[in-house]
Amino acid sequence: MNSDRRVVRRAAVVIGALTVMMSAACRKPAPIGTLDRVDVAVQIGPDGSLDVGEDFTTGPQTAAGVFARTIAPREADNLQMLSVAVDGVFANGSSDRGVTVDAPGRRMTVRWPIPADGGSHTLSIRYRAFTALRIDEPRAFLSWPAIEANRGYDVAHGKLTLTLPPKAPFYRGTGIAQAGWTVERTTDGLVATRDAIADRESVTMLAELDLNRDTMTEGQWQIDEDRQWNLLPAYACGALFMLVIGIGTLVMLKIQYPPSKRGADAAARAAIDPEYLVVARGLRVTALVGTIVAIACSAFVYFALPRLGPWIQLIPGGMIATAILFVIAAPRWKR
Repeated sequence: MNSDRRVVRRAAVVIGALTVMMSAACRKPAPIGTLDRVDVAVQIGPDGSLDVGEDFTTGPQTAAGVFARTIAPREADNLQMLSVAVDGVFANGSSDRGVTVDAPGRRMTVRWPIPADGGSHTLSIRYRAFTALRIDEPRAFLSWPAIEANRGYDVAHGKLTLTLPPKAPFYRGTGIAQAGWTVERTTDGLVATRDAIADRESVTMLAELDLNRDTMTEGQWQIDEDRQWNLLPAYACGALFMLVIGIGTLVMLKIQYPPSKRGADAAARAAIDPEYLVVARGLRVTALVGTIVAIACSAFVYFALPRLGPWIQLIPGGMIATAILFVIAAPRWKR
């Protein structure tokens, strides 16, 4: 009994530590109130790259704190920071004017300490996103997260500007994905405005273009996405394989060590035949080890191999489901 309790305690400690690590990596930014304005301008290049400009303006309703802007589009191969400026004065991206920039490639984070004077200040970011169009012949499509959800602040007034490549026709698929925006056509794109954008709301810019086969190519992100869908049956079979192995193990144990029925003979058998206690303990220990390995593999794949996609998590999911079966079945050999 004491050994079983130790196994449960160890499992709780390991799972709790991993949960804390995962939650710390995904925690929401601290709220800073309301930004006075957010202006996002996206210009689509002939090769499918994007030149993006973002301006964040504080106001009286903005609390002092740290403004954090994380740029991690799912549909883009790489990002390049071009410039950062505070109130029109360029920052060097390390510590000038309090701005820090972390730009490893496919993910960039800009942090800016908001002054406590309650005045109007503007953080301007300019960057380039490469191969950001989805290729689906004979068209190319853009789906750009202009304003993310759960960002830690509301927006009093938002303005989005989309500029298409030269001489590109304006198709019906071009616009703003969310409702409530006032959209105006321009000679080379559109301008969309809206007031009162809540923290929980996201905004996505859409565009539909004719595919230029000479300059536009599939991004690595789209190739990975297609591969993930093609491998989905293999991932599902891997999860089912884990369950089949677990169920087969329980069936073999039941044949070799028939579990006792409830009653006095069960206690007598457990006392006479300690192998039944070993079976019960072995199932619990196997469940514990399998759960730890599954969570570790899941975390490793999620953080180190994101290109494999979310469906590969079916395999560690199958391992955890098998561990649950072992925990449920273990008491049948120890009454």
